[in-house]
Amino acid sequence: MTIFEDVRRVALSYPGVVEGDGPQRAFGVPVRGRSKGICWEWMERVEAKKPKLPNPDVWAFRVPGLAKKDALIATGPPELYVDDPHYNGYPAVVIRLKHLDETLLRELIEDAWICTSKW
Repeated sequence: MTIFEDVRRVALSYPGVVEGDGPQRAFGVPVRGRSKGICWEWMERVEAKKPKLPNPDVWAFRVPGLAKKDALIATGPPELYVDDPHYNGYPAVVIRLKHLDETLLRELIEDAWICTSKW
């Protein structure tokens, strides 16, 4: 089981990663003067026609591409992933932290850091 402090600890252990300061918790790396997200709190629609709200128990992690995303979802336990149509065609997986172990957390953040740092 992973909690926010685990995400923070692992994300900030990579060079150049910074924590965002907005209402939605996020981590990213500066690229050309802008922060490119490597992982962030999932924004959930709690009430129809109302703004989405950050869900601290579910996070999105950037992945190197759609093939990696599909492979992760195909091999992982179904309770780990959240199916959000907003992320269809986007290289990120949405994960319930309570089902995420330390090994996969490190793999996800490292992959996100590598693919984002190349920009």
